[in-house]
Amino acid sequence: MPATGPMSTPHDSLFCQVFSDPHHAEGELRALLPADIEQQVAWHTLERLPATYKDVAHGDRHADLLFGVEIGGEPALLYLLLEHKTTSDRRTALQLLTYVSRILEQYDRDHPQDARLPPILAMVVYHGVKGWRRSTELLDLFHLNAVTRRLLAPYLPQLRFLLDDLSAITPEALAARTQTALAHLVLGCLQRLSEGADLGRVMRGLRDVFRAAHAAPDTGALLSAVLTYIARVRDLPHDDLRNIIRVELGPDLEQQMTST
Repeated sequence: MPATGPMSTPHDSLFCQVFSDPHHAEGELRALLPADIEQQVAWHTLERLPATYKDVAHGDRHADLLFGVEIGGEPALLYLLLEHKTTSDRRTALQLLTYVSRILEQYDRDHPQDARLPPILAMVVYHGVKGWRRSTELLDLFHLNAVTRRLLAPYLPQLRFLLDDLSAITPEALAARTQTALAHLVLGCLQRLSEGADLGRVMRGLRDVFRAAHAAPDTGALLSAVLTYIARVRDLPHDDLRNIIRVELGPDLEQQMTST
């Protein structure tokens, strides 16, 4: 699915190419969900759904994916958003409310025979240079003191999103997640390729993950997308990237990846 907004960024393209496949998305979704919810998910029912609420006039640039799944025997929706702003945005919860509303409106139009709406859980993957410092709850955007919050909260729109702040977790914690090697590689690149990070050092730190992703079946095109992403965000000529791959990942992998 293409990214919402006027143009796609390298981050959007890579995120959507890999995580649009439920096989790769499942590990990230499991990591985001609280354990008591995750245990109630029938993961074999996970499927990607089209998000047809697009508003091309909206100026935000982000990648988003929508999945259907059963939770506790009932249909539910999981909305996964990639945020790549350099700093956390206080408006994110408000933006998510808009996106969630559009998704539910479209669902209602597509399922007129269904008297109820599926619950939808909003999730954000953030990889800004600085850690997330804003609230994840819409209610915190309102002008409320202790008294008015208690009195008015039941009557105000409410949304709380699940946050995966890649800038706040260690590479070891990321590696400990149950996920595919390719999903690990993509999140590792998003996490480590911040402005100013030494590319050779980044590639060296992800060497084992590159090898595991390369060894996995049917990952050739997506692994090529990872290399394209690296070249785009660093504005690297092909030969320069090839040299870095040879030095940091090894001549054997350089030859195979170049042919891929």
